[in-house]
Amino acid sequence: MQQGVRVYFLYDGLGSYRLSARYLQELSQAGAHVSAFNERRGVSKYLHINFRNHRKILIIDGLKAFVGGLNLGQEYLGENESMGYWRDTHVMLEGPSVQVTQGVFVKDWYWSVGQVPDLNWVVQTAEKISKNRSQTIDKPLEQAAHCMQNIMVLDTGPADVKPVCSLFICALINQAKSRVWIASPYFVPDAEVINALKNAALRGVDIRLILPEKYDKYFVYLTSFAYYRELQGYNIKVFRYTKGFSHQKVILIDDNLAGVGTVNLDNRSIYLNFEIMAYVADSAFNQQVAYMLEYDFKNCFQDTINDFEQRPFWFKAISRVFYLLSPIL
Repeated sequence: MQQGVRVYFLYDGLGSYRLSARYLQELSQAGAHVSAFNERRGVSKYLHINFRNHRKILIIDGLKAFVGGLNLGQEYLGENESMGYWRDTHVMLEGPSVQVTQGVFVKDWYWSVGQVPDLNWVVQTAEKISKNRSQTIDKPLEQAAHCMQNIMVLDTGPADVKPVCSLFICALINQAKSRVWIASPYFVPDAEVINALKNAALRGVDIRLILPEKYDKYFVYLTSFAYYRELQGYNIKVFRYTKGFSHQKVILIDDNLAGVGTVNLDNRSIYLNFEIMAYVADSAFNQQVAYMLEYDFKNCFQDTINDFEQRPFWFKAISRVFYLLSPIL
């Protein structure tokens, strides 16, 4: 900011309840434009407290955009002793998808502030990106510009006329022919997603879920186990990540489609939160995501319904109670 860079900082008020007023004041005094989501709703904002902005977006000069699970928090520096290693995934975008992502941010900013910031809307073409990269890395231009094609940025939220998030996830699972690998910190899906996973498994699709063994929300963690009985008999594999807390939100479909963003496999993400995902239809990118998840599997153990049945009675009972409350978790 002191170097003349314009900074627009939008945060979710509920999720950032521990963010100090002093810190925000220091940002504002330094010249940053700061606002909480729903800031200008007045008293009515309390009527929408259930609708949270869960998006994590970083845009640099209208040339690069970053989307994924990374928050701005000390836990990502390993300073949360109870959680330890924090596993997450972010993706960098270039080209027309940057302006699409920027448009999502502008919508949120306008909702919160009532103003449209003056931003760079000039689209970077693949040729321009290749030229810029060729000046800094020793690779053929076609390799340097790889992974910049076939990107779709999908923003979803409670303002959608249709349940876009649920419909799209189900469509991805329903079209899968060989594999569906999903990493999510929470597993409290709706019936449509569960049925899509079951149907895909019956077709012989390799269904794998990476969920954390460590947790930041105990009740949601407990609820996830109640779904084991629903998955029983469908050869859907559940892996529990043990190296630390797995916060990434990644979906891998077959050999040509992968998504990285903020959508968790829970009802809150699917129906209530404002979310964003970047889907890339590219075999090389898909292969990188597959390698990444295969490495994660090495830090997991496979959990089964038998393991769940061996847990204490109180654990199974509480998980079932919260299963009944899953639509509001």
